[in-house]
Amino acid sequence: MRIHIFNPEHDLALASNLDNFTAPHAGRDLRHDLGYLPAIWAGKGDGVLVDNRDAAENAWKKLGLPMKGQFVTPEELPQLVQDPTFSLQPWGWDRAIRGEFLRLGAPAERLPDDASLNFVRQTSHRSWAAEHLLRPLRELPGTIGEAETAHSVSEVRRFLSVRHHIVLKAPWSSSGRGVRYVSDGSDGNTKFKLTRQLEGWIEHILQRQGAVLLEPYYNKVMDLGMEWYSDGAGNVRYCGLSLFNTVKGAYSGNLLADEAEKNDRVAKFVDPEVIKNVQQRLTELLTVSVGKSYCGPFGIDMMLVCKDKSVFLHPCVEMNLRSTMGHVALRLHEIAIKPWSNMRVTYKNGKYCLEVGIAKS
Repeated sequence: MRIHIFNPEHDLALASNLDNFTAPHAGRDLRHDLGYLPAIWAGKGDGVLVDNRDAAENAWKKLGLPMKGQFVTPEELPQLVQDPTFSLQPWGWDRAIRGEFLRLGAPAERLPDDASLNFVRQTSHRSWAAEHLLRPLRELPGTIGEAETAHSVSEVRRFLSVRHHIVLKAPWSSSGRGVRYVSDGSDGNTKFKLTRQLEGWIEHILQRQGAVLLEPYYNKVMDLGMEWYSDGAGNVRYCGLSLFNTVKGAYSGNLLADEAEKNDRVAKFVDPEVIKNVQQRLTELLTVSVGKSYCGPFGIDMMLVCKDKSVFLHPCVEMNLRSTMGHVALRLHEIAIKPWSNMRVTYKNGKYCLEVGIAKS
């Protein structure tokens, strides 16, 4: 039996690299409230782990979608992991999710070994994507983007003195929580100065994660991403575009549309050849670097950037070696019974909700 788990605290678990990791309150709430999400792609006979079966069934009924799998609860897991057909498919692999199932009695041979988990963690580090993906992608016409790794506050100050308005990122973080904006005030922006408090945050990240990523601040036009799947045998497949929205760096929603419509929207800003060339080059790069070491879905976030009155594609803001909300959007569009055009995650009455519907014109 294949068991699917929505573990949105995955990125923070990667940062901790602990077998027994306790997620922050917000992460636990997300997992509790949206645990039913994998039912969107679960196959016949699959289980979807949820904290509360009744709550999951009620949320699923509101979506009105067909369901092939079944909801299972934590109390049922000790017996299920002994099934000879047991396998686990989490939102993302990390030491914490493996440790959770080892403690339940799951056979170690059916879970990733240390080498596999180390690969996911190292490749999920933002500097890995900057070096192995962004750098070669920048050789393509119509692209923009740079990133540097800093190991001290003085290196941050040096980068700021050259770029004036920059973005600081923790190597592993989720939903915009590990991102800070900084300005030296030369552009008239005095809101994001490098204060002692911010220096304390940098020092904290350096102590915990060893580095911070530095990027120039870009005038963003649109968030987008490319979604992928690796079979672990050397084959990497492009799944489709993701056009999404963020609020203060945190994910808020996705466009639900076919590939033609999504490409048309992007083509209003950049030549379609730019997207095509980046997709082809990424297929080559990912086949070599990820294809034989990782099995599962993953995504690469990008953005359209305006500079000197022209729009360019930033081809790799970061890579998420896990499921993404872009994958959720792709699958939802495939199985939707109604003509939905948008999907968003909201927080109402103390609960996270997945809402789908028709976008207001």
